[in-house]
Amino acid sequence: GEFVLYESIAILSYLDRKFPEPPLFGQNAEENGLIWRALSEFICYLQPALQQQIVRPIYGGKVAEQRQSIEDGAGRVHEELKKYEAALGAHEWLASARLSAADLFVFPHFMSLLRAATRPAAEGLQLGILPLEKNYPQIAAWIARVQALPGYDKTFPPHWR
Repeated sequence: GEFVLYESIAILSYLDRKFPEPPLFGQNAEENGLIWRALSEFICYLQPALQQQIVRPIYGGKVAEQRQSIEDGAGRVHEELKKYEAALGAHEWLASARLSAADLFVFPHFMSLLRAATRPAAEGLQLGILPLEKNYPQIAAWIARVQALPGYDKTFPPHWR
């Protein structure tokens, strides 16, 4: 239609209201709170180091100038990834017993981190993320669950293949 919306969380909220099944923001107040907590924790604790200190400098060709900041950011990212690893060892999804807005929002950021870690510009950096299956097997399994969702292939950016 005529309605245009941008920003990932806003789009997820819109979709949750427009198409309430499956409930992306939970089936009750408790699930909703857990999902919003997962989103908030990612945005406050993991996203800044992941995006600002690792992904953007690698994509932007700034590795030589920002090597120390990138490697410092990797340390902060690992602190947070350990928490995700433990949580995903206890349940299959980030915030509830089922796929939620938290998974859909966080997933592309994890994929961007993995993509950055494999770029030629990242060679020689001490990121310690790869191989993901060895370093973070629960996160790797969660990524595989998301990738197995119906329609996933249609959402994968063609220039990332």
